[in-house]
Amino acid sequence: MANILVSLISDQAIPNLEMIKEKPVDAYLFILTKEMREKLGWLKEAAGLYNSKIIEELIVDPFSFEDIEKKLSDIVSDDHHYLVNLTGGTKIMSLAVSDFFKNIDCELLYVPGRMNSYFRLFPGIKKPVFPFTTSITLEEYVIAYGFTIKKRGHLLTTPEKTENIFNYYLNHFNPEIDIKPLNLIHGRRGKNMNVIDDDYDISAFLNRLSFIPKVSNRLNSQETRYLTGDWFEDYIYNLVKEFYKLNDDEIGVGWELQKGEHNTPNEFDILFIKDKKLNIIECKTSVLLSGPTDKKNIITETIYKVDSLKNKFGLLAKTNIITLTNLNEFDHSIKKSIERAEENRIGLFSKKDFQDENFPENIFKK
Repeated sequence: MANILVSLISDQAIPNLEMIKEKPVDAYLFILTKEMREKLGWLKEAAGLYNSKIIEELIVDPFSFEDIEKKLSDIVSDDHHYLVNLTGGTKIMSLAVSDFFKNIDCELLYVPGRMNSYFRLFPGIKKPVFPFTTSITLEEYVIAYGFTIKKRGHLLTTPEKTENIFNYYLNHFNPEIDIKPLNLIHGRRGKNMNVIDDDYDISAFLNRLSFIPKVSNRLNSQETRYLTGDWFEDYIYNLVKEFYKLNDDEIGVGWELQKGEHNTPNEFDILFIKDKKLNIIECKTSVLLSGPTDKKNIITETIYKVDSLKNKFGLLAKTNIITLTNLNEFDHSIKKSIERAEENRIGLFSKKDFQDENFPENIFKK
């Protein structure tokens, strides 16, 4: 007798992916509509089943009990045990599949929203709840929604070094002496540069940050990127990972995702999985792209990115923008962006949140 996992395919991939990981079986039966073929391909890719020969796909009319029952009757056997995940599909698909399998050797299962567990609906009068013993990785999650991972970032230095820089920016940054050397390094972002003691006093700036270059009096291309903002991504990465006690495969820094060959890749500072949901954090030391008079800023840019993910790619995610900027200092254009972020349920955290006595709980508990 073979164990066969039956899955109903819909827009939401994670409940099916969770059950596939949780229940190793001998074969798989996927029930879907024609419109869901592409999504099934993504699911199989994420689950490592893309080239599997133990898969059967059943295309059905999602609104016809008769069609679903007839097609199941043609392929289902009394000689096997079926594990049926009823979480996906249309309501009629779920009802028709449930009615059909109750007459043979089966277990009917259901995965609720944020719970890290699933119900067994049948057999039995009681509906026992079972915790998942496996978990979804960040890579599996984004692949299940059709994204290709074009690039994975990595931490550039130790948590202690990023903590030192964060403390300086938060408590000691002095625009009168720090802006000029910072702007000079920013002009060489991603490039090598010599550190020369002149009117900009870059060496003194690096000393104030407690940052020691790998080569004396010289910054390499990675170090210029790190000093002009990437350090903040490292800091937030470490903060999130420690606060939520995440595994390495549940969080990523500097990922670039693409959906379809003709779409522009999206870059994300921090991505992580929490409560079975994707979280995005944009980390910016400043929300401005150029200067206070520029109408474009990180807030509006991030809102556009989130809207694109939701409307164009069908991916829902909880999004936060974290900045060291004091947002109260800016003009009406920034305030309009802040209001729009709130309307789009995008969390926005700034310098005052880092200075709050309840930090970091005040950020992560919202």
